[in-house]
Parts: sequence; structure tokens; C-alpha cells
Amino acid sequence: MNKNKFRLVVIALLFLNISAVAYEIFLPDSLVEKVYEYSYEIDSRFLLGDPEILLAYAGILLVVALVNVVGLLLFMNWARYLYLIGFALVFPIGPYTGLLVQNDISAMLNNIISIMSGFILALLFFSPVASYFQKGISRVQKNDPG
Repeated sequence: MNKNKFRLVVIALLFLNISAVAYEIFLPDSLVEKVYEYSYEIDSRFLLGDPEILLAYAGILLVVALVNVVGLLLFMNWARYLYLIGFALVFPIGPYTGLLVQNDISAMLNNIISIMSGFILALLFFSPVASYFQKGISRVQKNDPG
């Protein structure tokens, strides 16, 4: 895989993440909202309690993710380790974030995002793409495609 194809995969993942968030915000599912309301009536521990903390956490993650995407697109070595750390920290948090109810489109987008994230992680460490990060952007060979 050359550099431009890798960049395309990273940008596609970014686009899918933005699409998934936009879908949840701008096209809410009334059934999903009713399930959340009902579960909150039964036991408020199913949902995250403080929206300000959730918003601050999401803001921090957004900044780190954007910095990471720029680092990946520029083939900075630190970016692949930041991606690995983020990958390792996000998945174990899942069971502690509370109830998750999704409609079919949201679930599909999140599954594709998870698969692509794993694909990028494998490319970063177990493919010829890893050599682009080890060389650094300033020492790229002239005959290197992409």
C-alpha cells in the first residue's frame, strides 16, 4: 500500500466518524430516545450522569483525534503510538459508559468504524506502511510512490 492509499483510508475513517456523529445528532430515532427515557426512569445509573463531563471528555477526545489524524497523514512516528494508545483505551471504557441503544444505521456505521480502526492499526505496525513512519516525513525517498 502506498502513502496516498493509506491517507485515503485514514480520511475515509475520519469521514465515517463525522457521518456517524452527524447522523445521531441530526436524524435522531424517536424509538431510541424512548428507550433511553424509559431506562432512565427505571434506573438512572444506566446513563452517564453529568452531561458537562461527557461534553468535556468528548471535546478532549476530538482534539486528540484531530492531532492524531494530522500526524498519521504526515507519517509522524509518534502518531502511530498515539493511535495505539487511543485504540487500547477506548475499547475497555465501553462497558462503563452505560446503556447503548442504536438503530440499524448507527450500528452499521459503528461496526464499519471499528473494523476500519483495526485495519489501520494493523497497517501501522504490521505492513509496509510502518516503514513510512520509521523514515519520517523529511527523509522520504524521491522515488517513493505517493
